[in-house]
Parts: sequence; C-alpha cells; structure tokens
Amino acid sequence: MKCEECDSDNAIYFCAECDQGLCPTCDEALHKGGKRKSHIRPKICNSCRNIAVMRCETCDISACENCEVSHVNHSKETFESPKQLGVFWDFGSCKPSRAEDIRQALNEISQRVGVPKFVRTYGDPWGRWKEAAIKEGITPIYFQGIKDNEAILLDVSVLSNNGLTHVLVITAHSLQIKPHLIQLKSNVPGIEFIISSRILPLQLETITSNESAPIKSRNREDNTRFSEVKEINQIDEKKTLAINQIWAYLKEEASKGNLLHEVPELIENLRSRLKTNSDSIIKLVKTAEKKNVIRLTSRELGDSSIEFASLKIEQLSLDLLLWTLRSLKADEMLPTEKAIQCRMREAFDLKPTVAQWDHLIQQARGHSHSSSAPVAFSLFSQPISNVPKFSIREIDEPSIGAKTFLIYPSGEEWVALDQHSKFGDYLNLKDTEDWRELMQFLEDYFTSKKHKKSLQDEEIRVIPGGRYGCAQFVKLCGPSAMRSCSLGKISYMIQIAINEDLLRYQRTLLVWTPSHQRSTSKIEIQRKMQAIEKAILEYLEKPPHEISLAQLPLLLKRSLKFQLNITELGFAKLKDLLLAIPSVSVELRGTNHPFVVLNDIKLRQISNSPPSVDQILDLIFQSLNENKFGLSESKLEQQLLDRLGQPISWASYQVANLCEFIQTFGKNQLEIIKTKETYMIFRSENPHFDYFYSPFRDSFGSAVLEQTQNSSPSPHPRHVSSGYDDGVGISNDLFSHNHMQRIVNISSLPMQIVKPVEEDKSWSIYEDYFNASNDLSSSLQGPASPHLSSDSVKFNPSATIWNVHNRTLSEGLSHDSDSKHSRLHYSGFESWDLRPPPGFE
Repeated sequence: MKCEECDSDNAIYFCAECDQGLCPTCDEALHKGGKRKSHIRPKICNSCRNIAVMRCETCDISACENCEVSHVNHSKETFESPKQLGVFWDFGSCKPSRAEDIRQALNEISQRVGVPKFVRTYGDPWGRWKEAAIKEGITPIYFQGIKDNEAILLDVSVLSNNGLTHVLVITAHSLQIKPHLIQLKSNVPGIEFIISSRILPLQLETITSNESAPIKSRNREDNTRFSEVKEINQIDEKKTLAINQIWAYLKEEASKGNLLHEVPELIENLRSRLKTNSDSIIKLVKTAEKKNVIRLTSRELGDSSIEFASLKIEQLSLDLLLWTLRSLKADEMLPTEKAIQCRMREAFDLKPTVAQWDHLIQQARGHSHSSSAPVAFSLFSQPISNVPKFSIREIDEPSIGAKTFLIYPSGEEWVALDQHSKFGDYLNLKDTEDWRELMQFLEDYFTSKKHKKSLQDEEIRVIPGGRYGCAQFVKLCGPSAMRSCSLGKISYMIQIAINEDLLRYQRTLLVWTPSHQRSTSKIEIQRKMQAIEKAILEYLEKPPHEISLAQLPLLLKRSLKFQLNITELGFAKLKDLLLAIPSVSVELRGTNHPFVVLNDIKLRQISNSPPSVDQILDLIFQSLNENKFGLSESKLEQQLLDRLGQPISWASYQVANLCEFIQTFGKNQLEIIKTKETYMIFRSENPHFDYFYSPFRDSFGSAVLEQTQNSSPSPHPRHVSSGYDDGVGISNDLFSHNHMQRIVNISSLPMQIVKPVEEDKSWSIYEDYFNASNDLSSSLQGPASPHLSSDSVKFNPSATIWNVHNRTLSEGLSHDSDSKHSRLHYSGFESWDLRPPPGFE
C-alpha cells in the first residue's frame, strides 16, 4: 500500500484525523507541530489498511490480526497496543461493595475495553476505598466545593488532549453526563468515548456524535450510502405542509393540557383548520403516524372501542412535564409523581427509568449542572429564556407510606378534587344534579336488559381499572353532563359511590352492588372491620410497634375467626383497608418495603404507661456495652428510643432528662462527663471502689494537676459520677469551670507505674490522706492551695493503688471552696505520652 501523500513510498502509519496512510517521511512532515502533532497514528498492515499488531522480521513487513496467520513460525515483534485508555470512575454512584470488586472491575475493563493508561476515581470524600484503590494503581480525586459529575467532566476535557484514544466514564448519572460527552466528542472526533452506568458487569455504551462518521478509505467510493442519504433528504423535503400543521396543532393543544384526542374529533378539527375533506385528513393522519409524528392507540371502553391520537414523544423534557401538569390541572387532579408518570404512560407510552426521572426533577428544580447541559435537538426545543419554571414541594403519600413530590407549573396551582373523597362528601356533591346523572348512568349501564343471557341468568357487568378507570369510562361514554365534568370530579363521585357501597371492588374491577346479591350486610362489614382493627392494634401495641405489610395477611389469618376477603369489605387492596383505620398508617422502609405502624396519636396513648426504671437501665447497659468509649446523651437517648420503640417521658420519673435519670437511678455504675458541646455517658469499669489519684515516681515528674501550659484561664469541666452525690443535681452552674488540657482514665494506667499501697505506707502524703485530715491538694502543693479539692476516700491496706483511686478535680481560681462535687472517674495531669480517650481531644 502506497503513501497517500507522496504516492511513492510504502505507507507505514495511518492517521484517523487526516484519513491518510503515510510513509515515515510524510508522517513526520505533516505532524511535526500544531494540533496535528497530537494525532494518533498507529502502524498499519502492509497488505490492508487495518491496524498492525506485529512486525514480521523475517518478511520485514507489518501485519494485522487477520494477516498474522501468514507468518506462522516467523520471527515476530509484537507492537504495543495503540489504544490509550483513560478511565474516570465515580465511586459515589457506582461504588464497589468490597475491596475485591475494584480488582475485578479493572480486570473486566482490561478484557472488554483495554488496559487503561490511568484510572481516576471520584465521589469518595471520606477515603473509604482510598487504600484499596491506591493498591491497584488508581488515583483517587477529590475536589472540594465541586460536584463529582462536574469534576469528572473537567478532567475528561483536560486529559483527553494528552494522547488518549479512548475514554471510559463509569457513573450511574449517565443521563446527566452523556450530553456533555456528545458535545466533547464533536470537538475531538479522534477519541472514542464510552460510558457505563454500572460495574460487574459493565454496561458499555459508545457515545456517538452527528458530526462523527466512520473512517473510510479515500480510494473507496460508497455510492450506496450517498444514495440513501440523498433519498432521506428528499423524503424530508417532501413532508407536506399539512403534516407540519397537524404536528403544530397537537403541540398547541398539548400546551393547553389536551394530550389525547379522539380520532373522529381530531379529524373534524383538522378538516376545518386545513380546509380540506375528511378523506384527505385521514390519509394525512396515517402518514403522520408512519413518520413518527403522531401516535395512534385504541382503547376498549364498555361495548365500544375508541381510537386516540397524541404526539409521538420518545424522551423526557421540561416541555413534556409542563404539558402533563396542565393536563392534570384540566382534570383537577393532584400532580404527584405517581400521577404524572401514569399520565405520561397513558398519553405517550413513555415509561421513564428512576435515573431519567431523577434527572428531570433536577432540571425542574433549576439545578445548575442540569440547566447548563446541552440537550438533544427535538421538535419542541426552546431557547433557554423560555425554559418553563416549576414549583416543587415534598409531601407524605399515605398510600405508599413514603415521601413524594408535588409539582406545579410556576404560578399555577389548583384544587385537586380526586383527593380526600375517602373521608366523606365534604363538597356535598350528592345533592347536585351531577350526582343524580352519574347514578342514573351507572344503573342504566349495569342493569341494561340487553345484557341478560336469559330470564334466569343475568350477566353481571364490570368496569375495569378501578376508580380511575371507571371515571374515564364515565367521562368518555357518559351523558353530556358527565363529559363536561373534570376527571377529578368524576373520580371524587365514584369514590363516594364506593363509600356508600353502591359500587364495590372485585380485585381491580368495579361492580354495581344493587345488580347482584349482597353476600355481606353493612352491619356484618362493620363488625368485621372492627375485628380486623382490633387484631392489628393488638400486634402494633407491642414493641417495636410495626408490622411488615407482607406479613400482615398471615397474622390476620391466625387472629381472625373468619376468612379475610378485602373486596367483600369494599376495598381493592389491603393498603386501602389500612387507610380506613385512623390509628394506623403505612410507611415505606428502604426501596420497596412497606410497614404498618401506629400513628403518633395512638403511639402517645400507648406511651402513657412508661417502661420501668430497671428496663431503661438494662437498655442503657446494653448500649454502653456495645460502645466501650461511651455515648453522647443524644445518641444514647436515640438508641433507647429505637430499642423501646417509643419515646420516653422523663417527667414520669420526676427527672428532666436522661442525665438526671442516670444520676438518680444509675447509682455508681454509670458516669457522666461534660464536654464542650455535650454530655458523654460511660459505664464505670470498677463500680464498687472509690478512687484517688496517686503521684508516682518516674520520668513524668511530680504530679501537677493544675493546667500549666496555658496562661489564660479556660473553662474546666465538672465530671459527675452518679452515686455518692448526696442528691446534687446536674445544672449549668456545675459546669462553669475550666477545661483540662488532658483527661485520662487513671484506672487504665500501665501497671508498672503504680505500686501496692503497702509499699508506700511510709509516704507521709498517704498517711495524712488516709487519716482524712488533709485535702489531697494540701498534700501535693502545700497549704492554702485554691486549685485542687477532693472527696474523702476509703482505705483498704490489702488493695493496690490500681483499685483505690481518689478522683480529683482541677478547678479555676474563682472556684467556691464550699461547693460540692462528685467523685471523678477521670483525673487530669500533664503528659505527652498518654493520649486522652476518644471524644475528649
């Protein structure tokens, strides 16, 4: 193969950007400077234009994988792979579950994409995977103040100009990043961008750009491809003005909230708009469907089939969200996430994934990154200044037991009539003519004589789709009065009819109750509902006051003396039955695990009988045994709440808070220490001994308890140990002293720095101290020391200093010598060799 530049020497290299096979001389001349210098130019096979993988030294030529078979048993030199792969991995969204997953993911990348030149990870600000990543040669990246997606895009745009041929981005936020990669692809067409939304296994997707095209030989003409493009262009040019007007009309109606159009009505409207006959309009509608401009669907309602037309939409957008919301507004329905997605699926057959929906919500919220992202061209694209605005707020959704979003167009809110109808006719619609029209229509439909199979055998008619399906049927097939009502209003009246037992559920179907024999009277239904409520409350009144919704039917089956039939009681689902019990509600735990729980009012009624003191103390000991370094007051109280399943009313124990409870009932087994921001609670290691601080003879020198390295006074904490406190309560004035510089547990000191008491009886300090005639501060620092004070101690000659400690307190100069204080499990002294316990540094 000859060089395509000089046409004399053999071509050795191929430049994808220049689309040329070049000899070494021409390659050096063309790529010696400028942007061409960074072009990737792999060696090519001497027999074809494919990339060479080896050089046959016997034949002195290069060969690709296909031509390598001709050089068996020859002396070969394998080329290094020309692929330069950079991997950008978002740990925040595609995080490994264990350290071994990182190595497995790298192996999969090497096998399926190529050996990476480098791997950079993002989204791990706490460094959980830092050590494992560095061990595998990965570079962890963390930019403070910048989002992970934006950090990835910044690095991709910068590092893609450093000789990379392939870029792999691993992130679950592919929808947000993909538009940016498409834009970047148009600027650097020589780089192949690949994105994966998951790991193990990788879900690879190659990013393509409208401006990029496959590499083709200059010497090869592709008349077929050119003719196909020419034909497509001719088809586009032949689109009639009428089809464009159909699309414009449907878009105009969609902006008003009219998403679905009955085809006969649409044809009539278009006939008057386009000034042509109905046959021509029918042909234009069929043509528009074939060209994916509109979408035609058919729906069975009652005895007839109705055909609908709507715009053909294949991707989410803010315009589509606005249209859907205005459709719900016209129907007077609540714009929850579930209602919006159901309307999109009904009108456009669009079923967004969780990631797609989250991205749309971010855009609707005006997220800076989402707003700046380039969007793909669509027929309803608008300038940035015309991007619709939305108002979003979070509410509780009782039917799913979780939070959901209410979304309104900015400045457009409405009253939703499809809500609250389960709690009675608060709009008094039963006294209106619309209610009488609805009841008459339903009775005529369900009891029509033409649906009787015989005099003895009557066919029972049903309406599918539950309350919403029945409301749609009434609006489309009912009398003119019903057609003029909103779908939300009809849905409201349908629910009232269900409440009045005029309509009844059979699974997801609705039947007219007067048209078939009632197997259960109203009194019997009421009796069964009371029994069900009683059984549920008996389970929920026991801790932890919750039941998995999946386990509830089995529990009810064991408790009830009758067979549970939800539809017989007038409910479509068990969730609907639970919503009719005011003392319980449904909460969602995790992704999709609903639990039945007591409402707050009922929970407070149960909480009127508080747990016993011993029960609370046992739970405190359990929590502290699991946390050897202690717990803050707030965390311990939260753990008590989790273990008991109900809040604790401290007033029932004649205390104000948890700390006072411990001081009153904890005796000498628990300790409370005041830190700068909270109280720390510990379990005493030696609860049956008094403590004192002993000076020791080693390199630490004399025991100086006052703060010596800080000339300016600072607050010292008052450490309170329950027991032996003579009823002194915890109050703010007890903690008005200065902080010690070091706080250590004397009982945790090494054995070699303490001696048995009997060895040191000769020390006058102990003789004075054990006689309790002098304060420890007087023994250590002389008379009239204002800094130190201690309580008296009990002396046991057979004990060691390890078991007999005096708790001392370093106080400020302004300390009132008459004030009381508790024995201290912690003493302060200067030492650079001992570290304070966690939480007190």
